[in-house]
Amino acid sequence: MAEKVEGSFCFTILSKNNELYIVKGDNPITLIKFDGFYMYASTKEILMAAVKKLGLKSANECLKITVDDG
Repeated sequence: MAEKVEGSFCFTILSKNNELYIVKGDNPITLIKFDGFYMYASTKEILMAAVKKLGLKSANECLKITVDDG
């Protein structure tokens, strides 16, 4: 599917087993996990602005997840 898409894209799938799958193009992604949910954005700055606006706990207390190709 990803081979057919042009431009910037990011598809996410959350399985019934709570597994998160991410398919993205060459665009950047920043992903963090809070208690019970994931948040992601293209840049850390955008993500941290959303965390602040939502009044969530400090991003320093969140699990930062490294995303690998494959």
